[in-house]
Amino acid sequence: MSSTDRTDRVVAIVGGALLALYVAQARLDLEIPALAALQRDEGYKVITGSLLAGYLLYQTLMGRRRIYDQVGVVFWHKLAGALAPLLLYLHATHFAYGYLILLTGLYLGTAGLGLLHKLALRQRTLYTWWLIIHLATACTLVVLSGYHAIIALAYE
Repeated sequence: MSSTDRTDRVVAIVGGALLALYVAQARLDLEIPALAALQRDEGYKVITGSLLAGYLLYQTLMGRRRIYDQVGVVFWHKLAGALAPLLLYLHATHFAYGYLILLTGLYLGTAGLGLLHKLALRQRTLYTWWLIIHLATACTLVVLSGYHAIIALAYE
């Protein structure tokens, strides 16, 4: 097994575990009281929302840079994608309601799709569809995140 395969496996395990833990804690309504108190603070919401916006920008730029530096950039793009649920957890521990359910679903779904990268690579047709869906969800996520930021700041 090559070091790339081991790295991909570790990233997939970490990402899958964080994704499963986020969904499980949200479904079971578990919370850390200190974090829940922070998440009710408007300043904290702005800071963690800005962190998430920066993360989305980073991932978007890394995805674009893959054309020029496939080996180095792909690793950091995958690793950041695997850590996506952790960043969301700092901002919001629950799915909320309305369009925020869609936003959370897109965020976690895009990260989950990213974890399937290695499996999709095994078959050309599957990879093509995987890439189209991953890019479509990522682009939709960026647009809906921008909408959320505008709405959240307007009603603050």
